[in-house]
Amino acid sequence: MTIGVLKEIPPETRVSILPEHMATLKKWNVEVIVENNAGVNAFAENEKYEEAGAVIVSRDEIFKSSDMILGMNAEGIDSKKIASKILTGNFHSLFNTSFIHDCAEKQATVFSLEMLPRTTRAQSMDVLS
Repeated sequence: MTIGVLKEIPPETRVSILPEHMATLKKWNVEVIVENNAGVNAFAENEKYEEAGAVIVSRDEIFKSSDMILGMNAEGIDSKKIASKILTGNFHSLFNTSFIHDCAEKQATVFSLEMLPRTTRAQSMDVLS
């Protein structure tokens, strides 16, 4: 499986995964590709991702080569390029209904993490943690 990490559209400064979390994915034999400068606003430079085992690529390459795409928001995700992809992020699915409908038409699977319950048991998956 190949996971792609997108660079977020300003003013968003977060990134979906930091270099220090790459070790777990490598143990699971997951290939990670990261958009150029995706983590720069979160103080995670390209070199840190490469040292952790990720490959730095263009945005188009993320959409072309990834099985799963990680993003913080729906902004900047081209719904024409997500056919049969798995999207994970904070997509505000109750408000971004047109984006969710586009994903359904393209047979993309969407995990909108803000929909997880805010309980102690689910805290490790909580986007605010």
